[in-house]
Amino acid sequence: MKKKLLALKPYLETVETHCSRLSKQEIAEVILGLARAVPSGQRPAFLDTIDRLSREHPPVVVHEEILKQIEALKGEIRERIVSIEDGTYYEDHYQEERRCGSQYYDDYDDEFPDTLSEDQTDELESLFEKAAQLFLSGQLAAAREVYAALFRLLEDPNEEGGEADYSISDYALDVEMREARARYCRCVYETTPLPERAAAVLAAMNPQARLIGRFDVYKNHHPMLSEVMDCLPGELPEWEQFLPQWGEELGRHSSDRADMLLLEAVHLLEGLEGVGSQVRGWADRQPRAWLFWIRLLALDDDWNAVAGIAEEALAVVTQHEYRALVAEKLVEAGAKINRPELVLKGKRETFLALPEESHLLRLIEEADRQNLKDEELEGALAFISSKKKTEETLLVKLLLMTGRMAAAFDQARDIRALGWSYGESAGAVLFGAVLSLLCLDRMEAAVTIQSVLRRYADSNHRSYVIEDNGEEEAEDRTQPETGISEEILKGLRRVNVSEDEKNTYMKWALKIGRRRIEQIVSNQHRGAYDRAAEVLGALAECFLLNGEEENSRRIIDEYRNQRFNRYSAFRRELDSLIDASGLLHRQPPAGS
Repeated sequence: MKKKLLALKPYLETVETHCSRLSKQEIAEVILGLARAVPSGQRPAFLDTIDRLSREHPPVVVHEEILKQIEALKGEIRERIVSIEDGTYYEDHYQEERRCGSQYYDDYDDEFPDTLSEDQTDELESLFEKAAQLFLSGQLAAAREVYAALFRLLEDPNEEGGEADYSISDYALDVEMREARARYCRCVYETTPLPERAAAVLAAMNPQARLIGRFDVYKNHHPMLSEVMDCLPGELPEWEQFLPQWGEELGRHSSDRADMLLLEAVHLLEGLEGVGSQVRGWADRQPRAWLFWIRLLALDDDWNAVAGIAEEALAVVTQHEYRALVAEKLVEAGAKINRPELVLKGKRETFLALPEESHLLRLIEEADRQNLKDEELEGALAFISSKKKTEETLLVKLLLMTGRMAAAFDQARDIRALGWSYGESAGAVLFGAVLSLLCLDRMEAAVTIQSVLRRYADSNHRSYVIEDNGEEEAEDRTQPETGISEEILKGLRRVNVSEDEKNTYMKWALKIGRRRIEQIVSNQHRGAYDRAAEVLGALAECFLLNGEEENSRRIIDEYRNQRFNRYSAFRRELDSLIDASGLLHRQPPAGS
């Protein structure tokens, strides 16, 4: 992830403040210190920069030449696109590979090569640097033309048509594209007469650009007006007259980005009170607006207000992803103002919005700290059970965590032998839980059974859905300390199970386990041999821990030395597991 950029205006103002406190000799010492810190490979460029800046008149960049270079590059890119479409690109590339004697593996096997070659990428980056030189030297009209030509090239390098999308991604270039767009918009602002300025700037701002569905609109690819203001020192000319016109122009457009630009304009014109009025007027139509408002309050460190607005938003916003983002800000606010009930509510709302295991674990951990764990587990189970499209694996895990083994067994007992890591994961979790229940009093010795339970119960903890990559990270946005497997074991300790039920569970586990071992090994799924060996080891451990040493020895002997004695790779996996077990190596299989 790229770090947040410091805009030119505040950057230069900070440097100027530092310089104003220093004497001429001290400034020279600072420059020498900067020179010493430059890596050896960058020293020539540093000297060139010092030389250029020390001249009375910096070299003039002729923008007409740059425009010609852009057109020439566009022609080269178009030729590359045509060659890709008609197939000559692959033929030429193949001949070049053969001529050079190298293997023809790289681009030829690509279904669709990159729009730009490496040389074209370097040249395009160089052209953006030239546009920046025009901008920073004050040649804003010329810079406007160059930036406009560059952005047209990015958006449609193949103007002559074609069905494929050949637009050039921002990520393909080593250019701070958000800053470049802000500079272009600044050029448009300062070179357009006031009556036409608002419409021209908005067109340059691209109000139809798609916003990334995350918290901070300042983390998207296109700039906000504040960044246009800050990309050069000094104030924007005719600002007081422009701002009302800007708000009116934005009011005539309808898109997520236009709404966010309007909200920024309202903040500049009317402050936080105006923002609140606008957000409440939109209500659920623009859930991102609530996050914008919360961001402003957080920047002011008004965490009581953040908490209040977050709770208000949760009563209004219906889109799940945005509810989760709002709930995370409630968690953060609750921690800041020492209100644990808000932290718990925020984590609960995050889970209800996005019912994933990582969110459930964070909720359980917080509820445990507040002695409300049982209540929250029951609430989570009721919520998941009420959903029309129930996520079976999460439902089974919650049933086990609340001590409902019989219900979990009825839910997931019909399991296939393969696919445990995917569609059959509910049954896989049940398999590990059944063996754990049968050995619960000696779980510390059941190394392989623990491994099976962890493999399938803890396989889906991490979540990336609600990360906003903003500066104001929630203090508690860490991965859970505990795991689903640990919570299942705690739930199993609540279960009262009869001998008949134990026999039923063991027969089921043995039937399912055997079927899985046989299908994996017989069909030579070599990548799953370790899992087949693990299932076999878990069954053998369960027998052993329940006093059935002969059955433990027999089941290993059956598969290792009889049925699959010619499957050396499987035998190696099994022998390795036996060696690692604290139990099974004491019971060597017959014939070994």
